[in-house]
Amino acid sequence: MPEAIPQMKRDGNKYYYKQYNTYLSYLLQNTHQDCVSEWLILASLFYKTQQYNKVLFLTLYSLSKCTSEKLCQGKDLTDSQIELLSLKTIQKKGKINLLKLLKIQSCAFGRTFLIPTELQMNVPIREFKFFPILPAVVSAHFLRVLCHYHLNNIKQCRKSVSALGLTIAEDYLIPKLKAEKSDSYDCLGVALQLIGETENAKQAFIRSIELKPEQVFNMSYKRLYEIVKGLGRVLVLKKPNFQYTFED
Repeated sequence: MPEAIPQMKRDGNKYYYKQYNTYLSYLLQNTHQDCVSEWLILASLFYKTQQYNKVLFLTLYSLSKCTSEKLCQGKDLTDSQIELLSLKTIQKKGKINLLKLLKIQSCAFGRTFLIPTELQMNVPIREFKFFPILPAVVSAHFLRVLCHYHLNNIKQCRKSVSALGLTIAEDYLIPKLKAEKSDSYDCLGVALQLIGETENAKQAFIRSIELKPEQVFNMSYKRLYEIVKGLGRVLVLKKPNFQYTFED
């Protein structure tokens, strides 16, 4: 439901407060199924309203639910997962309840103001050509990076960036879908920029582009252009004869 609620056009604290309460009421209902992605969408709402400590609490809770026995789209079942699914107590729960219990869904932000500001690059929501779908673990770590950054927790921020990078590198609970892996690298690039690691951020954006080369659907092009625009308008990537031309 929150994805279908139109953003209010009128300005002012009264209308903003009403919109916030509307989103909050629906998002709280969604968390009754104890789905990690729904808790993280709620955390995104708190982030957009600068309630950083609440976000840190919810993301820590969500990460505690992202364990090795959880099922992830496109991933082969491990021996431990097969053993878990064969238990009679688990089978008795039924397929629907089993999916709620064990499946890790990605966070689809949709056409709402829930997308973290750092991913928007000052692009109005109405002009977005795509909306990120992030693996739950990536969304959780990325939100933790942003909160620690705004709270000026420098050490914790760097630790969260490292955790985000390790999660992506090890494909931990990340679906085998190029679009979601690409958006994950885009988040990593933004996180690295926040802590001043520009060169590593550039490599993350390049990796994102390699996975999702359609320029209109990938904000990494714009982010990368902002880094290299002073060095020339053509950036040659690692693959032979593979280059991207950036337009003003």
